[in-house]
Amino acid sequence: MSDLLVELGKNPTARQVVKNLGLPVPMPQELARPKGPTTERLLQGQHVVVRLAKTSSLAPELARTLTVAGAQPYLVGDIPQSFTTLGEAYGYPPISLPLDSLADDFRAHAVVFDATDLATSQSLESLYAVFHPLMRRLRRNGRLIVIGRPPGSMKDAIASAAQAALEGFVRSAAKELGKGGTTAQLLRIAIGAESRLDEPLRYLLSARSAYVSGQPLTVDTRVSAPSASQIVCPLERKVAVVTGAARGIGKRTAEVLASEGAHVLLIDRPEDDGPTSKLAASLSASMLLLDVTDENAGDILADKLEELGGADVLVHNAGITRDKTLARMRPDQWALTLHVNLQAIDDITSTL
Repeated sequence: MSDLLVELGKNPTARQVVKNLGLPVPMPQELARPKGPTTERLLQGQHVVVRLAKTSSLAPELARTLTVAGAQPYLVGDIPQSFTTLGEAYGYPPISLPLDSLADDFRAHAVVFDATDLATSQSLESLYAVFHPLMRRLRRNGRLIVIGRPPGSMKDAIASAAQAALEGFVRSAAKELGKGGTTAQLLRIAIGAESRLDEPLRYLLSARSAYVSGQPLTVDTRVSAPSASQIVCPLERKVAVVTGAARGIGKRTAEVLASEGAHVLLIDRPEDDGPTSKLAASLSASMLLLDVTDENAGDILADKLEELGGADVLVHNAGITRDKTLARMRPDQWALTLHVNLQAIDDITSTL
């Protein structure tokens, strides 16, 4: 039904008819989704508005992330030298953006607001000053990203409260913009973790985050600093395990992991030998025919992974449903559902 509504939503006439009739039927926006593996210039030519904190420590990282990804940055306020230098090198010199005199045809693909300097309730007024004129200038499937600090890391309760308030703002913005396919996120960067900004920011700005909105994400110094080689084929020389890989979500997950450079170990039931073998051949992957509810499943998987040199990624995709009401469900159906969907995950993970 959702796919039918998406197709109808592409038709302007259908959307207008539904609106005129006053039908309580949502006409969802088709979300822009990525095609193929990660590319270096995934924001090629996109207009990204940036508001920097007055004493921002993020300017060099923001400049590098956006310019390497191919974005055209528009700066609200002063333009740091880091944006000028990198922008000229990559062919997208930064452009000053006066919010009080925006061109009628100006549209942004994304807005990135550096809120790391907000430390009082009064300072939150800058959110309104920047976003009020831009909310209707965001393109469909756009991105709104606020970058703050973990509230617990602030020097006093007032600053902590100001940073905590950012989450409520982002969740509200996500609801307001969601009907157009636009997402809103809060990215909290711990002090000292500024060099880790690149990968989460690239992800949140990209089409790969189309189904994630209104969420806070915290990055601290425990996260490894990225390297340039990780942008393209970031899973090269990694081993990824996918259970329930023969079809559906598991199959697509395996295909995506392989496209990003991983060697994939496909796991599915012995009775799914045919589709699992076919997928393994197409991806140059390894396979293991295994029922995850087998009491020795963890040990069998561990032996297989020893041959492959261990695992870097483990995707527990295998799962079942037994669509009965609780009143009609037999004890064996309840037990099997819990075994496949929960106990097998515990058993396999603990063994590894």
